[in-house]
Amino acid sequence: MGFNKERATMKKINLVFFFLVLFPVNLCLALSVQGATINDFDMLSMEDLLNVTVTSATGREQKQMEVANAMTVITSEDIKRSGAKNLEDLFYRVPGMQVRRVTGSGYTIGIRDIASTTTNNLLVLIDGAVVFNPSFNATVWRSLPVTLGEIERIEIIRGPGGVLYSSNAVMGVVNIYTKSAKEAANYVSYRMGSQQYKQPSAALGTQPFKDIPFYIRTFYDFQGEQGFNKCGATGKVNDEFERHKYGFRAEYEFNENTKLLAAVKNCEMEATAYGLAASTTGINKLNYETSTVNVDFTHVANEHYDFNLKYHFTYMMLSGFYQDDSNVEHQSVNTQHNIYFNTFGKHVLSLGAELVFNFYDAIESSFNDAEQSNRVFSWFVQEEYRPFKNVIATAGVRVDDNTYVRGHKLLWQPRFSLMYLPSENHSVYITGSRMYRQPSTSERDFNKSLNGGAINMLGTSSIKAEEFRTYEAGYKGLYFEKKLNFNTNAYVSCVDDIIGMHNVFTGYPTTLTYINDNELKLYGFELDVNYKINNNWSVYADYSNANADSNPISSVSTLGEQRVQAIAKHIFGTGVRYTNKGLSIDMYGKYTDDITVIPYHYTASFIAPERVESFFTTFMRVAYEFNMPGLEEVQTEIEFVANNLFDARLQQTEDDYFIEPEIFGGLKFTF
Repeated sequence: MGFNKERATMKKINLVFFFLVLFPVNLCLALSVQGATINDFDMLSMEDLLNVTVTSATGREQKQMEVANAMTVITSEDIKRSGAKNLEDLFYRVPGMQVRRVTGSGYTIGIRDIASTTTNNLLVLIDGAVVFNPSFNATVWRSLPVTLGEIERIEIIRGPGGVLYSSNAVMGVVNIYTKSAKEAANYVSYRMGSQQYKQPSAALGTQPFKDIPFYIRTFYDFQGEQGFNKCGATGKVNDEFERHKYGFRAEYEFNENTKLLAAVKNCEMEATAYGLAASTTGINKLNYETSTVNVDFTHVANEHYDFNLKYHFTYMMLSGFYQDDSNVEHQSVNTQHNIYFNTFGKHVLSLGAELVFNFYDAIESSFNDAEQSNRVFSWFVQEEYRPFKNVIATAGVRVDDNTYVRGHKLLWQPRFSLMYLPSENHSVYITGSRMYRQPSTSERDFNKSLNGGAINMLGTSSIKAEEFRTYEAGYKGLYFEKKLNFNTNAYVSCVDDIIGMHNVFTGYPTTLTYINDNELKLYGFELDVNYKINNNWSVYADYSNANADSNPISSVSTLGEQRVQAIAKHIFGTGVRYTNKGLSIDMYGKYTDDITVIPYHYTASFIAPERVESFFTTFMRVAYEFNMPGLEEVQTEIEFVANNLFDARLQQTEDDYFIEPEIFGGLKFTF
């Protein structure tokens, strides 16, 4: 008890130190420093950043200011300066995202909802290819075949993805765009530091035939780490992991309006996760493999019509999950056609369709049927209408025909938004939508005995899709001579027919099965502020307030109660960025509120609820870029990163991992 009080006191001291001392000191320095040479990205004005071109909201290019969604764009410059080791570290900086570290390689992530290691209400795409595992309708974050050095930008939609996206996009979309083979620079880099961390990475691109507009690019990245210490009942052990990522991208330009893209990416990972059990048996050994193939053809016929046609193939293998192998093949073909015309205002009519096939192969009776398949056929229509220059009304509907939906019922998913732009750099919008999270294979057909038959886990073939009705209002604007960017939004999501596990028998042996037995209301607001003081200094802050109310249909269910208490209500972050010639300094800190974790079999009183304390995490990076004498075409960057310095025994989840400070350095050559 005394140790917990001491930890809580130290957390408060560290939090006060960072927010009330370190942050104002840097703010004062910012106000006193003037003029210096900076890199091209930092020369962009707040107006330029707010009007950056995005594509995730409508499937075509548009200004971020005109997007009727709560959206965050993480650029390649943001990634470089973040001090992040992996993709998940970047999400700490996004308003509305619930992020917690589980092990050295694992995270729980969610948008406006409970954070999970396998997020099942958030759609993730890499260059438009869906990479969630349909066997349990979730994203295995640690197995995504993308490296930080190859990401051009990440567009994150907080809230429903709209009619363009199907299952899983009910609470958000993370769309990752990788760098162009034609335009991206080559690089070689190496990082190393504490916890035996090492990460060599490289990417090379070329135009093999001088007179042919054909470009190829290949990349490789290795990451190995001892991981963090786990104490508690397990004792002091390390959750080491090794991960290889590699692939290539090819582009051919028929002309400036017609392009063909093909990409192949792969991730192989082996991890030891002591958070799953107190022993070192095979259940702790996890092996992941994800391979994706992406072919994308785009054509702009004229100013009135353009279209794209895409094919995606994804293979996922998970070994060690209950000591069984699970193999999934996902194939999809989709197309979108945009028609532009003027009739009493400007119109953009978007029409599209998607056909998805999922095949599952799980050995040793992990499912009722070791080999299964699932088909989803979807079509959508969306109309954007501008009766006046400063008014944008958008309405659309998506229809999904999923063989896994009870009764083969068509799922109609409408969305409407209205945006008003009172002036050039201000916009306000409202949206309303209904979307469904469709059942997964495990929720329908899972059939497995654990612990010698003490626990039996069963799926439910009659399970219904979860229904999400979401209403949102937001505002974006520039102030103080276009130096301050202010974004805020409020939302309400009503969720019906929640899918979750229910305890059929309260004693041993027990049976756990999936049911629809709850209603949930999620509501809150988010805001972020970015102030560019001068060409050298900028400061920023973000705050998220998330709330939930549960209405159980029966008295035996704890599904809603789990969600309500496991959502961090208050999340606040602040940071500062400095650039002077080749020198760059970045600091960011985030406070996340405490939560209570209720095990799914809480009704049996096997395990009591556990309170996970609030935590404060920090990222700090100092780097210097220069051109080597005699090699002017080679840009060299040296970096030093120190993360989580203000709490050396940070605990973000109930697994009792002590997350230690991360200190590492890196060297990168770009040419």
